[in-house]
Formats: sequence, structure tokens, C-alpha cells
Amino acid sequence: MIDKEVELLIFKYLDKTADDNDLRVLGNWVEANEDKFAEYIRLNTLIKGSVATENIKKARNALLAKVKTRRRVKNRIAPFYKYAALFIGIVGLLFFYKNYTSENIMEGTGVSNVSDENIILKLGDGTVEVISDKNKKEKQIINTNGEVTVVQKGNSLLYSSGNTSGNVIYNELQVPYGKIFELVLSDKTRVHLNAGSSLRYPVRFKESGQRQVFLKGEAYFSVTENSENPFVVNADQVDIEVLGTEFNVSFYPEDPEVRTVLVEGAVKVFRSNLEQSSTLLNPGHMAAFNRKNGSLDITRVDTSLYTAWKDGILLFRNTPFSSIKKKLERHFNISIVNNYKFLDNQIYTASFYKEEDVKQILEVFKEDTPFEYRTEDKTITLTRPIR
Repeated sequence: MIDKEVELLIFKYLDKTADDNDLRVLGNWVEANEDKFAEYIRLNTLIKGSVATENIKKARNALLAKVKTRRRVKNRIAPFYKYAALFIGIVGLLFFYKNYTSENIMEGTGVSNVSDENIILKLGDGTVEVISDKNKKEKQIINTNGEVTVVQKGNSLLYSSGNTSGNVIYNELQVPYGKIFELVLSDKTRVHLNAGSSLRYPVRFKESGQRQVFLKGEAYFSVTENSENPFVVNADQVDIEVLGTEFNVSFYPEDPEVRTVLVEGAVKVFRSNLEQSSTLLNPGHMAAFNRKNGSLDITRVDTSLYTAWKDGILLFRNTPFSSIKKKLERHFNISIVNNYKFLDNQIYTASFYKEEDVKQILEVFKEDTPFEYRTEDKTITLTRPIR
């Protein structure tokens, strides 16, 4: 097992979000821990399966091209370039895993059909499981030690009750665009994860101390009350601390704000590691943390506008089309290219239910503001109306 902070640096590197310091720290660690790193990559790529040599070469070549391109485009890769050979041989396998696994894992014995459309569960031992939201039967998910880690029931993952007095083991659930999924944690807290979101959380919480989870994207939390063990959601630079309550947190990397909307109960919102400057949020209010300047604004809101998504409803009130476009892309796992910029600033109030597809929704908007659109694969292109 490798340290979680190091694992985060690996994914930041692969997702092109690592800065110069990240690259330096990761490079130094890899150089000093080649065996640990190789074992980590092995667990994440070769579990319960085998890899074709030809496709490993493809992955290595793809990674090499990626590294060289980044070096030409931006000098930030230069301090890390001396580790390129090691990453071609080792991280290349992880790159392979992300891009070629669906074709090469042994049938019936491991991860299959991995794509951007799959719900992915990463276990603490490095095992990666594909979760089908169409599975109607109860399914036990087992780790490499043969232990039942979690049970899937329909659109939910259920963890067994209890705490741990030992080391905390983290799992991570990744939900792609176009899907919504539910988690029931070991303390019976319920979490609905919206499209394009991920949550990192303990399989079992410690017997004492905070119950902390890490969110990227959007989630609705219904937290089991425990006055002695506060529940803390970390979202980028913000921590939200509660004892027992219901609230929604939204933090997508492309959004300028981290938004916390309280439905019932009470929460404390504060910049990570600065709890002494926390703000108490009351029901029916939203705390919006500006990620650029660090300001925190509290406003009264209609909470249904921020929570309807968990029931499959798209709800817009006085919303510009530029914001609606982003939500449609996440909700339907599509790309919308708007070549008719007049639309961006048009303001709409509308409600759409899960039975309606994206074309039906676009037709509604067309009735108000005429435009044309064409569909190719999973891309919808909007253009000015034909006069």
C-alpha cells in the first residue's frame, strides 16, 4: 500500500492537474520507492487478469507522446522529464489501464468494459470494480483477501455497520456523467452522488474523532447523528462539519465556487484547517465559497433548486443557458457545442423530469428562442436559426 497523498499526486499527474511542486515531490518519491510504486501499478492494472504485450507497447508509446507533448507545450514538465523512462515502464501500465483495459482483461475474472460510462469502485487494496447500475440482484464485492467489502443492491452500495480501532481503509466511488448513484456508509449516512462526481470515504470510521470524507463533484448527504464524532465533508478548500443533518455540496473543478446548501439541521462551513473562522449555516441558506479570492457569501435560497437532481429532476429558475448547458452535459453525458452565442445569456425557468431526453428538452428551449441543432455521436452542435 502507498500513502494516499502520493496516490493523489499520481492521479493529478495523469489528469494533467499536477503543478511543478507536485511533479517534483512525486518524482522524488518514485525514485526512492520504485518497488512500492511498481506494486501499486500492478494492483491497479493486472488484478485478476492478463495484459497483452502489444497493447502495453501502445500504452507506453501513448504515454511517451503525452509526456513529450507536455514538455514542449509547457515548461512545467521539464523538472520531471528525467523520470520519463520510469513512467513509461510503470505509469504507462496505469495509462494502459485507463484506456485499453476493456479489451484485454480476462473474461469473467476481473474488471471488464471499463469506460467513461462506467461507475468505478476503487477498494483500499487497489482492486478496481465496475459497478453496473442496471444490476437488480444483490451483489457482494470482495477484496483480494476474500473479504466482503460492500454489498450492491440496485442503485446503492451498502457498507456494514461498525467502526474500526485500527487503520482506516479508504474506498473511492467514481460516478461518470449521465448517472447518479447512492452510498450507505458504515455509520448509515446516505450519500447521493451526482453525475461526474467522486467520493473518497472510509470503509469503517474510527471509533473516535471525525468522520471525514472527500468530495469532488456534487453530493447530497443525509448524515446519521453522532454528537461525539462530527461528520466532515472536504470539498477542495472547504470543510463542512455536521453532527446530523441533510445538505447538498457542489464542487466541480470547472466551477468558481464551492456551494453548500442546508436543507435541515445545522452545519459549520470553514476554510480547511481554519475552523476558528467557521460560519454557521441555517436551513434554507447557501454558503458560496469563492475559490479564487477566498470570500464566503451566505444567501437564502429555494433548496429544491439545488437538490432536485437526486430525484432525476432538472430544475432551473432564472438560469442563463450557459449554466443550463453544463448541467445538460453532465446529466446526459454529452457534449454541447454552442455556435449561437446569443443563447448563452438567455434566461430560463423550467423543470424537466427523468423521462425526458435531451432532444425533448432542446425542443422546449427552441420554442422560446429559435435555434438549430444537429447531433453526431454524443456531440450536439447548436447554431443560429435558419431565416
